[in-house]
Amino acid sequence: MSIIVASNLFLIREFTTYDSSLVSRILGTLCDDVKETRKGRVWEVYLKTPDVGLTIRVQKTDGNLPELEDDLIELGLLPDNAPDCISIVTSRGTEMDLKSCQMLTESITDGLECLTLGARFHS
Repeated sequence: MSIIVASNLFLIREFTTYDSSLVSRILGTLCDDVKETRKGRVWEVYLKTPDVGLTIRVQKTDGNLPELEDDLIELGLLPDNAPDCISIVTSRGTEMDLKSCQMLTESITDGLECLTLGARFHS
């Protein structure tokens, strides 16, 4: 069984093109390499120090309930209260992955109106 590090950030409103550019600016400031999809809903980022690659993905909350349900319940949210979710994931599951994921979580949360439980290990 593999261990990953993930963080889900639930937006209390719809994700907009302004939000996409804000996330891109935040990632551009913090990461050594940033690749973004044309629609600005998926980013692949790399941090040279501590050698961590992460994927940031915006998704509709109600379309991904099986993977988001536990976090929603713990935060006391319904899918209608958080229409979009930003997921940050790294697949190696190391302590450095956790710290990097948490740093990006905090930076994006500071820029957007969202709720999160923070970065955690998942199996």
